[in-house]
Amino acid sequence: MFWEICKQDWKVIKRGKLAGSAMILLMVFICIAGWIGNHYADTRTVLIEKIKTNELFALEAAGNLVDSLQINNLPFKGNSHRDPTTANGAANGMGARYLVLPPSPMMIISIGQSDLYANYYKFGLNKKQALYHEAEILNPVVVFNGYFDLSFVIIYILPLIIIACSYNIISSEKEQGTFRLLFNSSISPKKIFLIKYTFRLILLYLFTIGLIFLILVCSKVNISDAAYETGILFFEIFWYMAFWMVISLIINLLNFRSGTNAAILSGIWLLLLTTFPAILNIIARKKYPMPSRLELIAETREASDSARNNMNLMLSGFMEDHPELVPEGSKINPNDFAVVSLRSGLAVEEAIRPLEQEFSIKKAEQEALLKQFGILSPGIRLQIILNNIAGTGEERYNAFRASMEEEHDKFRAYFAKKILAGEPMQKEDYQQIPQPVFIENEKNQINQNLAFPVILTIVCFAFALGLFRKLTEIAAEA
Repeated sequence: MFWEICKQDWKVIKRGKLAGSAMILLMVFICIAGWIGNHYADTRTVLIEKIKTNELFALEAAGNLVDSLQINNLPFKGNSHRDPTTANGAANGMGARYLVLPPSPMMIISIGQSDLYANYYKFGLNKKQALYHEAEILNPVVVFNGYFDLSFVIIYILPLIIIACSYNIISSEKEQGTFRLLFNSSISPKKIFLIKYTFRLILLYLFTIGLIFLILVCSKVNISDAAYETGILFFEIFWYMAFWMVISLIINLLNFRSGTNAAILSGIWLLLLTTFPAILNIIARKKYPMPSRLELIAETREASDSARNNMNLMLSGFMEDHPELVPEGSKINPNDFAVVSLRSGLAVEEAIRPLEQEFSIKKAEQEALLKQFGILSPGIRLQIILNNIAGTGEERYNAFRASMEEEHDKFRAYFAKKILAGEPMQKEDYQQIPQPVFIENEKNQINQNLAFPVILTIVCFAFALGLFRKLTEIAAEA
């Protein structure tokens, strides 16, 4: 019975052409999105390789230059602030190190936050990219309308394809005058329509994940290494499609005409995926407004000016605050440019730390609000999940920023000890400069709220079953 109804429905799909055309469009969109995601991931990979190559080349060249100058007893001819024979010049010049965020194997799925946040940091003695130089909190509208990647196709276009394939499954029977005939069949109309919806869901699901799987293979993604992420991806796609199919079933059971069904479903799509995320983002900004960036910049300038105006004061307070940077028994020259620069940089950081912390707190509160109420919009929740699968989510970039702070402290401490001790740079010193390393968090909480889409779909389906009594009314009007 099941397969016979499926065969008949397949004939209806081919004869109607709309569903077939929608599936062809879906294939085209997935292929284009896959190509764009693969191109972006390749660009990131090439960039990181260039960074690593240039970093190694600069360190080797600096070491050889220092060695040559010392052997020939020659001074460095160039910008004194980039003198490779001094710790200050090395830290801000050829001895600079990079902390990079490697692209995830599944990055082609979702570009996510990678086009908003820094993917690498170049360390200097005091310079690092601060929080207020980055983009603001995740804006669902901006993110969803960003790159045309696979997550965009899954979240936005796939529901429209489902609507095109299911908006008139019941209403078309009434409009064609064949609805009454179903009640004369040995099979109940309820079972017939449930099988039709199930068949179209399975057909679209297998078609979609088949195409995505081919995209992953063609992009040389190691499926075995990314088996967990791939499994979560296919799980989320199924329940997202099931949700929209059940919504379509509910609207069909309300006894509207096909055109009205399409209009209502399009309105629901617009409300859940565009209007609600925009409203939620406005609420998050109003409830937890970010501090003034102008205030933070002004605070930075004031701290810098204060440090310069008091550069001749004793270093006792500095040595008490940073005993780990002061070599034992060293005699520090308070007027030395490198010492003043180091001390000024640390003073500025101390001055602006409260405002930076306020930025982080407000940002975290906005993220929490979006996650808490984002479940009311399946698109927001799925975007977060897909970003985490692709390694381009908010949590991974938060971890990257935290790692940047720790690694920069190690980098600066290495040069600070040499500056305060007045030691020149040797060739071997360049090979001992700490290499910043980003350590991945396990799974980045990809599996958050996996039960929610299942529960939501079951609740909607139960509601649809309660509406099946409308079939008799529809038959009476047909």
